[in-house]
Amino acid sequence: MITIPGVGWVFGEHKKRRTALHKSTGTLRYTTRWLILDADHQICRYYRALVPKYIGIQRSKYPGHITVMRPEYETPVYPEHWGKHEGRSITFYYSPIVQSGEVYYWINCFSVELEKIRAELGLYVDDKFTAQPVGFRKCFHMTIGNCKDLDE
Repeated sequence: MITIPGVGWVFGEHKKRRTALHKSTGTLRYTTRWLILDADHQICRYYRALVPKYIGIQRSKYPGHITVMRPEYETPVYPEHWGKHEGRSITFYYSPIVQSGEVYYWINCFSVELEKIRAELGLYVDDKFTAQPVGFRKCFHMTIGNCKDLDE
C-alpha cells in the first residue's frame, strides 16, 4: 500500500493493477447484535448518482454504513470485547469502482482497524472471496443502492 501524503487516498496494488483508494472515517456503533461503522452518507449519494438513470437504482433503507458483523452469519467468540470501541472514529479506505449484483450496488471498503476489531472478537478476518489491495486482509462493503421492488 502506498500512501500519498496530504491527498487523502492511497494506491492499492493487486495483480499488477493500481487503483486509487479514497480515505474516510466513520463512527463505530454497537447495537444489541450488530456491529456497524456509520459512514458519510454523501459517499453513497455520490456513487449512486454515477449509476446510469435507466437502471433505476434507489437508495438503501439505511444511511451509509459498513457492516462489520452481521448476527445472521456470525457470533463473537469473545463477547467480553463487545462494545469496547463504541463511538470510536475509524479510518477506512474505499474503492471508486461501483460493484453490482442482481439487486445491490456497492463499493468495496478496506480498514486495518476494522480487521483488528473483528480479530479481537474472534471473528474471521481473511477474505477468500474478494481480492484486497496489499496491506488489507478483508474486504468490507458499503451498499450505495438497490433495485428492489422495481419490477412490481
